[in-house]
Amino acid sequence: MSSRREKLLEQVLNNNVTDQAAQSLDTVVKLILGDMGEFYYKFHQSDGPGVLVFQPNSSDASMFYMPVSALQNWRETQPELEEQIQKIIEAVIKVNPTEHSAYLILDQEGFRFCIVDYNQTSQEMIADV
Repeated sequence: MSSRREKLLEQVLNNNVTDQAAQSLDTVVKLILGDMGEFYYKFHQSDGPGVLVFQPNSSDASMFYMPVSALQNWRETQPELEEQIQKIIEAVIKVNPTEHSAYLILDQEGFRFCIVDYNQTSQEMIADV
């Protein structure tokens, strides 16, 4: 289990992390991401390929859609992250919105990009890219 995931589980489960509790929480998260897939699909249809961004600590916009053009602009303003952002761009261009959704979480820990595959089993559903 990654240290970031472990910290989140401890916070949500009040330091009572059992395999069953962690699995239940993962299931809830996947259900939420499934619902968010509907938003992703609508954004993808109207704005083209992109990523649904979550900023849990932001007071401005905690969720928004970032199409490829905005990702390209972000890459140009962040030369130290150019390689990682390019990988995200390449991945979201390939996303089939009827089968996958692309998410980017931006918080004090940095950023995490993942693609949710709705055709996979629960253990393989979320892939970090």
